[in-house]
Amino acid sequence: MGRYSDELKTTLDADLGSLDDDARQLDLIGLAFDTFSQSVRSISDDLGMTGTAADNATAKLQELASNLVRLADTFSKASASAADARTAITTARDAYRDLPDGALSGWEKAGIIGLGTVTLPGIGTVAGAVAAEHISDEREAEREAKARQALTAMSTAMSSAVSTLPTPPSFGSVPPPPPPPEPSLTVMLDEPLLW
Repeated sequence: MGRYSDELKTTLDADLGSLDDDARQLDLIGLAFDTFSQSVRSISDDLGMTGTAADNATAKLQELASNLVRLADTFSKASASAADARTAITTARDAYRDLPDGALSGWEKAGIIGLGTVTLPGIGTVAGAVAAEHISDEREAEREAKARQALTAMSTAMSSAVSTLPTPPSFGSVPPPPPPPEPSLTVMLDEPLLW
């Protein structure tokens, strides 16, 4: 076998089950974030209070729900990328299995050599051994060309799968927690005096 067919053969070693599991897990995580988002929206719809505090809380909860939806979309897109990668590998595996035979087998070579002389198109009449070697080289070259074509297709498909991987959403910078409240006089007076 040649370099390209050997490289294409390595797709037979790929763990497609792991890619399936990864895609399923990413999908489940996306569904969970979507469910969380719906729950947060439900909470924001009925806070049990009114006024400015309720409006502010509702706005923050709606923002949180939107962020959860963005995360859900991110995981769904990552799942689709994993599925695309799996398809690329499966297609390459099938291409490997469909490759034409390469070099002649020992029996085929013996049969051609046994003819004594052979007329090859574009070359003329040559000894059987020369003809067998020439035919074997041509078959191997065809196999390598098809293997290279399959590897190029797989590389393109894998690049596409990687390029569709989403960038995790940014939710802006998280503000630092507020400083602890200054002790107030009323709090200090409520504490027992230790004299």
